[in-house]
Amino acid sequence: MNIKTLIATLVLGTSSVALADSHVGPEVRDHRDDAAVVIDHRVEAPAPAPAYDRDAWKHRGPSWSTLSTNDQLVNGRTMIRLGGKTLGTLKLQATSGRTTVSQVIVKFANGRSQIVPLNQVIGNGNPSLTIDLNGGLRQVQSIQVTGSSNRRASFEILGA
Repeated sequence: MNIKTLIATLVLGTSSVALADSHVGPEVRDHRDDAAVVIDHRVEAPAPAPAYDRDAWKHRGPSWSTLSTNDQLVNGRTMIRLGGKTLGTLKLQATSGRTTVSQVIVKFANGRSQIVPLNQVIGNGNPSLTIDLNGGLRQVQSIQVTGSSNRRASFEILGA
């Protein structure tokens, strides 16, 4: 085979391949009364995966779990035993009436305590109080709330 024949074969072969795959865009088929149906055979690239933010939990508010409900101050105090539940924040939230909270004593699993003097009222005007525990996440054994309220007042304790 001489060089001219080889070049002619290559040129004709590549042009016939190019003509065979000349359709690149969408294909339009008419199946009924002048209604065009567009079928796009191109493959779309998948959407990029969202970037992972390992600190996303810090940007959201805390996820509260109920530790006790309908608590009332009997003889000026109430005690909730938790048995070592890991918490970083407490919230006292009024459910009915008004309760004056003098202080909250949090006892940790290592035997230490955190005394939080509050002298604040929870009720209609101030529905909740939030307490951040010293040292971040800690294992809490018990929570004691002291103060005063009428017999119909109650509150709940939430933790996060």
